[in-house]
Amino acid sequence: MRELSSAAKPVSAPPSFSVPNSRVHALLYHNPKSNRGKKITLLQREAFEKASPDILVELISFVQSHVGDSGSWLEDYLSHWVGQHAIHCLRNEGRLVATGELRPSPSQLGIAELGVIVHRDYREKRTATRAVDALIHDGLIQK
Repeated sequence: MRELSSAAKPVSAPPSFSVPNSRVHALLYHNPKSNRGKKITLLQREAFEKASPDILVELISFVQSHVGDSGSWLEDYLSHWVGQHAIHCLRNEGRLVATGELRPSPSQLGIAELGVIVHRDYREKRTATRAVDALIHDGLIQK
């Protein structure tokens, strides 16, 4: 296991609801400044990186496969947020296993919007937790 610094704790129970081909958990996180410098852990074979324009086709395919959504809007959406450095990838031995985005809320000052999509084969293995922790860590480093 490898450690990165920082962590956030959920402050509400995760309600679940269904979306075709997926499961959605809504969490409210509070990430006080005292969390800066705390350790988070990725598996030894995992890498967390910002998405780049050269993997846009892979991202589109991943989202279509694991959320079941498609349409012309998807390429525009992903292209925009990759260009804004808001989308990240979690890879396991080079395989894309999760994508996540973290960006400031357009309507609430000091609030960030965060989302994660996890490959079906990697669900129920704390993959989303590691991706969220890494997203928050990266967001704090940039502040």
